[in-house]
Amino acid sequence: LTERNRLEGERYLGELRDRLVDQTVRVGTRIVVASRRARAIRAMADEADVDLVMVCAHGRTGDAGERYGSVAARLLEESGRPLIVFQDLGAEREPTPAEEAARSRPGH
Repeated sequence: LTERNRLEGERYLGELRDRLVDQTVRVGTRIVVASRRARAIRAMADEADVDLVMVCAHGRTGDAGERYGSVAARLLEESGRPLIVFQDLGAEREPTPAEEAARSRPGH
């Protein structure tokens, strides 16, 4: 399951990266498994000295009743770097295999 999620994450991030890349912007993506996701994102941003961090507003649960998920909210509160939080719940779409797996096994 973890390997399948990693592969799906790499595919998804690759698609996003390909849409964002142009001649003047360097885009990098990383997958990190961490229990404290906001802390891991901050540490990666500091280590790489990035100019901008972009995250989805919602993560695993995607609670449309909340403006931001817990990771995005924590980054908004604690990040010392420029941050873009993009809204990700608007379009109706089929869930990815990784999303299906996460929903079928709460806590994993």
